[in-house]
Amino acid sequence: MGLFNGMFFCIFQGTQIVGNALSSVILMYGGKNKKEARLVLFVTFLVIASGGVALFLLLGKEETQEQKQNNLAKARGDEEALLAQKKTSPITAVFHNLGRVAKLLLDPKLFLMIPSMFYSGMEQSFVFSDFTTDVIQPAKGVNWIGFVLVAFGACDAVGSVIMGKLGDKFSKTLYLLVGFLCHISVFAFLVIFFRIKGKDDALDYMGDHIWILFVLSGVLGVADSCWTTFPPVIASVLFIDNTEAAFSHVKFWQALGSVCVFVWSGHLALETKIFIYTGVLTVQVLCVCILHFGFHSIDEKEHRVEYESVGGDAVRKPAPINQ
Repeated sequence: MGLFNGMFFCIFQGTQIVGNALSSVILMYGGKNKKEARLVLFVTFLVIASGGVALFLLLGKEETQEQKQNNLAKARGDEEALLAQKKTSPITAVFHNLGRVAKLLLDPKLFLMIPSMFYSGMEQSFVFSDFTTDVIQPAKGVNWIGFVLVAFGACDAVGSVIMGKLGDKFSKTLYLLVGFLCHISVFAFLVIFFRIKGKDDALDYMGDHIWILFVLSGVLGVADSCWTTFPPVIASVLFIDNTEAAFSHVKFWQALGSVCVFVWSGHLALETKIFIYTGVLTVQVLCVCILHFGFHSIDEKEHRVEYESVGGDAVRKPAPINQ
């Protein structure tokens, strides 16, 4: 599961390489002034986004899980199951799914995973909000933000595959170790370097030695490959029988973490925000350690998903792997 998620996020994060490079090129050479260049950038991304939506709409209609269950019931001649499914209204199904999501909050395993989901959203927002605004832009200018973030996207994409493979082969605690060390090293460098040289002198030094920005961006990319992949992988291990509700929680807490960062981003100093990130990072690592050693091993093997053919359709049939 780690490699699968890693490959998915590798492709997903790979778009940052093209997108960030394209944005910087357009901002530098796309117009006679900044206003015109930003207009060109907006139109370019609007066209790309519209093309993506159009391609998405051309996808064929996928058979829903309910339809697959109906086909299975028909094939087995299960009239009671068919009757029960017909009686289930869409509104009832919605409330049933909401109940499953809410009920999962009572599970201590999810409670211990919430800090990791929350921090996953926070650290992504740190890169695209605080790191760009408080470090890259004052050091080298807005035109260089895209070029520097290319290193972030490249390291994120490669790191997602490597960490996914290593996590499956050895231990998923590698996500914690590598992610923690990468972020702590960047946070410590920024705080110490700014205090030793002074913030303005430190930013000027980074602007003259731009490789520092690329190294920091790359290390943040490796860390993001850990924290982006880790929550869905662990959710698939801990909640194999309730994955839809578990993944709903993953996205909800990630989004909430991102919202918090963008709310306080313009009101706090960079050093204060770094201390907050460090505190949440430490809490989430401790919670996962408690989960791993006290409740449920995060290295437990996932269940293999098998399929059986029913009326020409593949119907999901989970079966545990024989140890």
